[in-house]
Amino acid sequence: MVKAWRDFKETYANAFIQYAIISVIIAVATFVGLKIANVDPVVITKQLITMLGGQEALEEFQRANEHEMFFTLFLNNWGVCFKVLLFALIPFPIYLFIYFVNSAMLGMVAYMMAVNGQSVLQGFVFGILPHGIVELPTIILAVVVAMKLNNAMFKWIFSKFKSPVLKEQGKKAIRQFIFFMTPGMLIAGLIESYITPYLMHWGIK
Repeated sequence: MVKAWRDFKETYANAFIQYAIISVIIAVATFVGLKIANVDPVVITKQLITMLGGQEALEEFQRANEHEMFFTLFLNNWGVCFKVLLFALIPFPIYLFIYFVNSAMLGMVAYMMAVNGQSVLQGFVFGILPHGIVELPTIILAVVVAMKLNNAMFKWIFSKFKSPVLKEQGKKAIRQFIFFMTPGMLIAGLIESYITPYLMHWGIK
């Protein structure tokens, strides 16, 4: 845990802040772009459903109880972090696609709230912020770790597989995954499953 925290401060902190700012910009730009273009909300709804795994998966999720919901959310979000790190081992920045999609989804959800006459502020404060304040930074951390891992992969390849940097970054990535990403998604899943529904019922009229 101590090593993981030191790795974060020394290796990932600056990039984490930069990616967090960019994520907010992408979300706002997506919202503004959809608003200006006056995109049909049906189109956005279908797109969001597709991003969430399809209509069948969404209906199954809606029928789930709190415990099943937690398991599904945790497994899916934990899987996102795992996939981001896995994609980082491919010598192309494919992992950035997941980052852009997750950032854009915030803007899409905000647009759907606005179109349906809901308060975007209330929706975010009661529906997204409680778990999102943990979940979104965790995903951004996964992307930042993936960036360093991907760069190390390039260096390893161009050194004709002799550079030790890939092994070093690999160890750091594993520590971040174990000590920060996994607990982060666990906490986010607990909040989203057991707390967020009650906050939305209480706070969104």
